[in-house]
Amino acid sequence: VYTVVDKILIEPMPYRSPDDLYFVWRDYGPIFDLKRGWLGGPDVAELQTAGGVIEGGVGLRRELATFSERDSTDPMQIAVMVTSPNLFELLGVQPALGRGFAMSEVGPKRAPVVVLAHELWNRLGAGPEIVGSDVRLNGQPYTVIGVLPRSFAFMRHSSLGAPQRADAYTTFDVNLAEVNPRGGSYAGLIRAHRGTSPHAVAAAVDAVGRVIDARAFDRKGLKLYPIGLKPDLVARVRPALLVLGFASAFLVLVLMVNLASVLLARAAQREHEFAVSRALGANNVALVQA
Repeated sequence: VYTVVDKILIEPMPYRSPDDLYFVWRDYGPIFDLKRGWLGGPDVAELQTAGGVIEGGVGLRRELATFSERDSTDPMQIAVMVTSPNLFELLGVQPALGRGFAMSEVGPKRAPVVVLAHELWNRLGAGPEIVGSDVRLNGQPYTVIGVLPRSFAFMRHSSLGAPQRADAYTTFDVNLAEVNPRGGSYAGLIRAHRGTSPHAVAAAVDAVGRVIDARAFDRKGLKLYPIGLKPDLVARVRPALLVLGFASAFLVLVLMVNLASVLLARAAQREHEFAVSRALGANNVALVQA
């Protein structure tokens, strides 16, 4: 139990300055009843250029795709994370093999490139020669440019369901600033400058939300708000883990009290036995041996 609680609630996440990472959500407020909604593409673009305490931002969208290593191999279904090209830089993670995305590898004319998660690379034989080769995503050729390290276990947080992992990563084939501003289909992840308080981050994100609300929603009350990456990830399981942790601590305390009671009772019994032995004439050497 302690291992689980430590791994999920206590141990820092394997990213650069993880406390400075925040997921951003839409609160539609008076528009309709949705307090945790996806961002629109222009929301992400505005966060990326906001400056101030916001160091950078990325958009994320998860899709299911058919994947095959070659035309002659049977396709499999995998989860693909479509993202802004600076995701790995934002997280402070470098691929174990090859490279990450270049900033130019995004938009309608972007090169079809893909970075594989370590688990998928293992399923394909874990050969380093896969970097630079072509694979098929939904029947289209993509060049493998990198493989992520084993420790990389990024999860895209979900608006309604559980967080979602991915088997491979590629970049958007659209410019986020140009998509429908009213639609919400992207997760937004930002990094604040080191040491920025959550209150300052919330104020900066709220300012971006006011811009989006005025531009696309005629000031109807749309808001953006951030939640720390780890608190957002463990929000659903935190209460259960805390209850489990306290219950386990209580159980250990009960066991310690019971053990102490047993030891005290045994000590009292031994003292009685020594008293009887002395009364019968046993010397100290015999008692020590006993």
